[in-house]
Amino acid sequence: MESVEEGSEYVEQLWPASPSISDEERAFYRAFGVGRGSWWQLLQPKVWLAGIQAFREGYRQTKATADTAQMPGMFLVSGERVAWSHEYSHAGDRPDLAAIPRRA
Repeated sequence: MESVEEGSEYVEQLWPASPSISDEERAFYRAFGVGRGSWWQLLQPKVWLAGIQAFREGYRQTKATADTAQMPGMFLVSGERVAWSHEYSHAGDRPDLAAIPRRA
């Protein structure tokens, strides 16, 4: 949801070789059916625990500049086919990234 400028700093830190797309209008979120989170998806204990774990791993939350209630989505798209996806159950959910190569 960030501009190219805002998102590029984040992408450069985590995965510099990765191509990225700015979706300020949230067209991809709508196309893939990724909506805004309920209060439970955003504030349940699992979210707080994930935040603590992320903090311990060195990640820091800075000022929010986009819709903080927007749920995340992760999709592996091959041509016109979605080969793999992860439906987040809460804001701190982590997908099984090891599953991606098996689906690719």
